[in-house]
Amino acid sequence: MKYLYENLCFAVLLVFAGSSFASENPVYSDSAARLTINAVDSGNVPGIFQDVVIEHAQDDLWRLVSMREGKLMPHIDTVEVVKSGTVPMQIFLKISGEFPHGCGQIGEISQRQTDKKFVVSVYFKNDLWLQNPLEVACTLAIRPFSHVIPLQAYGLAPGQYEYVLNEKFSGVFSLEAHNVLNN
Repeated sequence: MKYLYENLCFAVLLVFAGSSFASENPVYSDSAARLTINAVDSGNVPGIFQDVVIEHAQDDLWRLVSMREGKLMPHIDTVEVVKSGTVPMQIFLKISGEFPHGCGQIGEISQRQTDKKFVVSVYFKNDLWLQNPLEVACTLAIRPFSHVIPLQAYGLAPGQYEYVLNEKFSGVFSLEAHNVLNN
Protein backbone atom coordinates (compact mmCIF):
# COMPACT_ATOMS: atom_id res chain seq x y z
CA MET A 1 0.00 0.00 0.00
CA LYS A 2 2.84 2.38 0.92
CA TYR A 3 4.46 1.92 -2.51
CA LEU A 4 1.16 2.41 -4.32
CA TYR A 5 0.64 5.72 -2.57
CA GLU A 6 4.23 6.84 -3.22
CA ASN A 7 3.86 5.92 -6.88
CA LEU A 8 0.59 7.84 -7.15
CA CYS A 9 2.14 11.01 -5.71
CA PHE A 10 5.21 10.60 -7.90
CA ALA A 11 2.93 10.14 -10.93
CA VAL A 12 1.12 13.38 -10.04
CA LEU A 13 4.47 15.19 -9.98
CA LEU A 14 5.57 13.63 -13.28
CA VAL A 15 2.28 14.43 -14.97
CA PHE A 16 2.56 18.01 -13.80
CA ALA A 17 6.10 18.20 -15.11
CA GLY A 18 4.62 17.37 -18.52
CA SER A 19 1.69 19.72 -18.03
CA SER A 20 1.35 22.07 -20.87
CA PHE A 21 0.17 25.50 -19.94
CA ALA A 22 -0.68 26.06 -16.30
CA SER A 23 -1.41 29.72 -15.69
CA GLU A 24 0.81 29.85 -12.61
CA ASN A 25 3.77 27.94 -11.29
CA PRO A 26 3.32 25.38 -8.51
CA VAL A 27 3.76 26.77 -5.00
CA TYR A 28 5.63 25.01 -2.21
CA SER A 29 5.13 26.08 1.39
CA ASP A 30 8.07 25.16 3.62
CA SER A 31 6.12 25.78 6.81
CA ALA A 32 3.30 23.40 5.86
CA ALA A 33 5.44 21.11 3.65
CA ARG A 34 2.72 21.39 0.99
CA LEU A 35 2.94 21.63 -2.77
CA THR A 36 -0.01 23.30 -4.54
CA ILE A 37 -0.39 22.71 -8.28
CA ASN A 38 -2.97 24.66 -10.29
CA ALA A 39 -3.62 22.05 -12.95
CA VAL A 40 -2.49 18.53 -13.84
CA ASP A 41 -3.00 16.80 -17.19
CA SER A 42 -4.45 13.31 -17.46
CA GLY A 43 -4.24 11.30 -20.65
CA ASN A 44 -5.32 13.55 -23.51
CA VAL A 45 -7.19 16.00 -21.28
CA PRO A 46 -5.01 18.98 -20.35
CA GLY A 47 -5.58 20.49 -16.89
CA ILE A 48 -8.44 18.21 -15.81
CA PHE A 49 -7.25 17.94 -12.18
CA GLN A 50 -7.14 21.36 -10.53
CA ASP A 51 -6.10 22.90 -7.23
CA VAL A 52 -4.06 19.80 -6.39
CA VAL A 53 -2.46 19.88 -2.93
CA ILE A 54 0.04 17.27 -1.80
CA GLU A 55 2.03 17.32 1.41
CA HIS A 56 5.21 15.74 2.60
CA ALA A 57 4.34 12.93 5.01
CA GLN A 58 7.71 11.40 5.84
CA ASP A 59 11.02 10.59 4.16
CA ASP A 60 10.19 10.19 0.45
CA LEU A 61 6.46 9.81 1.04
CA TRP A 62 3.95 12.42 -0.12
CA ARG A 63 0.18 12.25 0.30
CA LEU A 64 -2.63 13.79 -1.70
CA VAL A 65 -4.51 16.30 0.48
CA SER A 66 -7.08 17.63 -1.95
CA MET A 67 -7.95 18.25 -5.59
CA ARG A 68 -10.97 18.80 -7.77
CA GLU A 69 -11.89 17.73 -11.26
CA GLY A 70 -12.34 20.70 -13.59
CA LYS A 71 -15.57 21.16 -15.56
CA LEU A 72 -15.19 22.02 -19.25
CA MET A 73 -17.13 25.11 -20.34
CA PRO A 74 -19.95 24.11 -22.72
CA HIS A 75 -21.02 27.71 -23.42
CA ILE A 76 -18.46 28.42 -26.16
CA ASP A 77 -20.22 29.20 -29.44
CA THR A 78 -17.36 30.15 -31.78
CA VAL A 79 -13.62 29.62 -32.06
CA GLU A 80 -11.58 31.72 -34.46
CA VAL A 81 -7.88 31.36 -35.33
CA VAL A 82 -6.02 34.69 -35.20
CA LYS A 83 -2.46 34.93 -36.57
CA SER A 84 -0.07 37.83 -36.19
CA GLY A 85 1.61 39.17 -39.31
CA THR A 86 5.12 39.14 -37.87
CA VAL A 87 7.81 36.49 -37.57
CA PRO A 88 7.84 34.63 -35.31
CA MET A 89 4.13 34.17 -35.95
CA GLN A 90 1.86 34.30 -32.92
CA ILE A 91 -1.20 32.05 -33.06
CA PHE A 92 -4.30 32.69 -30.95
CA LEU A 93 -7.70 31.06 -30.53
CA LYS A 94 -10.42 33.65 -29.92
CA ILE A 95 -13.38 32.05 -28.16
CA SER A 96 -16.81 33.64 -27.79
CA GLY A 97 -20.08 32.61 -26.21
CA GLU A 98 -22.67 33.42 -23.57
CA PHE A 99 -23.00 32.42 -19.95
CA PRO A 100 -26.68 31.61 -19.25
CA HIS A 101 -26.47 33.25 -15.80
CA GLY A 102 -24.26 35.48 -13.66
CA CYS A 103 -22.13 32.77 -12.01
CA GLY A 104 -20.11 31.51 -14.97
CA GLN A 105 -16.50 32.64 -15.42
CA ILE A 106 -13.58 31.41 -17.51
CA GLY A 107 -11.12 29.56 -15.30
CA GLU A 108 -8.07 27.41 -16.00
CA ILE A 109 -7.03 27.12 -19.64
CA SER A 110 -4.64 24.29 -20.41
CA GLN A 111 -3.12 23.06 -23.63
CA ARG A 112 -1.06 20.13 -24.79
CA GLN A 113 0.73 19.85 -28.10
CA THR A 114 1.73 16.53 -29.62
CA ASP A 115 3.17 16.34 -33.11
CA LYS A 116 1.01 18.72 -35.14
CA LYS A 117 -2.03 18.81 -32.87
CA PHE A 118 -2.97 21.18 -30.04
CA VAL A 119 -5.54 20.00 -27.50
CA VAL A 120 -6.96 22.94 -25.54
CA SER A 121 -9.25 22.72 -22.50
CA VAL A 122 -11.18 25.72 -21.14
CA TYR A 123 -12.68 25.21 -17.68
CA PHE A 124 -15.10 27.07 -15.45
CA LYS A 125 -13.60 29.19 -12.69
CA ASN A 126 -14.78 28.39 -9.16
CA ASP A 127 -17.52 25.99 -10.22
CA LEU A 128 -19.11 25.64 -6.76
CA TRP A 129 -22.41 26.77 -8.26
CA LEU A 130 -22.32 23.72 -10.55
CA GLN A 131 -21.83 21.38 -7.60
CA ASN A 132 -24.44 23.06 -5.35
CA PRO A 133 -26.87 25.00 -7.58
CA LEU A 134 -29.47 25.32 -4.80
CA GLU A 135 -26.94 26.77 -2.35
CA VAL A 136 -25.23 29.31 -4.63
CA ALA A 137 -27.35 32.23 -5.83
CA CYS A 138 -26.79 33.34 -9.43
CA THR A 139 -28.41 36.13 -11.41
CA LEU A 140 -30.39 35.12 -14.48
CA ALA A 141 -28.63 37.66 -16.67
CA ILE A 142 -27.17 36.26 -19.90
CA ARG A 143 -23.57 37.45 -20.16
CA PRO A 144 -21.63 37.35 -23.42
CA PHE A 145 -17.89 36.71 -23.23
CA SER A 146 -14.88 36.73 -25.49
CA HIS A 147 -11.39 35.50 -24.59
CA VAL A 148 -8.10 35.11 -26.49
CA ILE A 149 -5.95 32.03 -25.89
CA PRO A 150 -2.31 32.10 -27.07
CA LEU A 151 -1.05 28.81 -28.51
CA GLN A 152 2.54 27.79 -27.86
CA ALA A 153 3.66 28.13 -31.47
CA TYR A 154 7.22 29.42 -31.09
CA GLY A 155 9.79 27.07 -32.61
CA LEU A 156 7.32 25.04 -34.66
CA ALA A 157 8.37 23.74 -38.06
CA PRO A 158 6.54 24.82 -41.23
CA GLY A 159 3.37 22.89 -41.91
CA GLN A 160 -0.29 22.49 -41.10
CA TYR A 161 -1.37 22.18 -37.46
CA GLU A 162 -4.69 21.06 -35.98
CA TYR A 163 -6.39 22.30 -32.83
CA VAL A 164 -9.16 20.71 -30.78
CA LEU A 165 -10.86 22.85 -28.12
CA ASN A 166 -13.02 21.30 -25.37
CA GLU A 167 -13.46 18.15 -27.46
CA LYS A 168 -16.06 20.11 -29.48
CA PHE A 169 -14.33 22.56 -31.81
CA SER A 170 -11.53 21.80 -34.24
CA GLY A 171 -9.71 23.50 -37.05
CA VAL A 172 -6.34 24.01 -38.69
CA PHE A 173 -3.75 26.71 -39.21
CA SER A 174 -0.56 26.80 -41.28
CA LEU A 175 2.96 28.04 -40.74
CA GLU A 176 4.84 28.90 -43.91
CA ALA A 177 8.31 29.03 -42.31
CA HIS A 178 10.14 27.83 -39.20
CA ASN A 179 8.55 29.89 -36.39
CA VAL A 180 11.66 31.39 -34.77
CA LEU A 181 13.36 34.77 -34.61
CA ASN A 182 15.62 35.42 -37.57
CA ASN A 183 19.05 36.75 -36.63
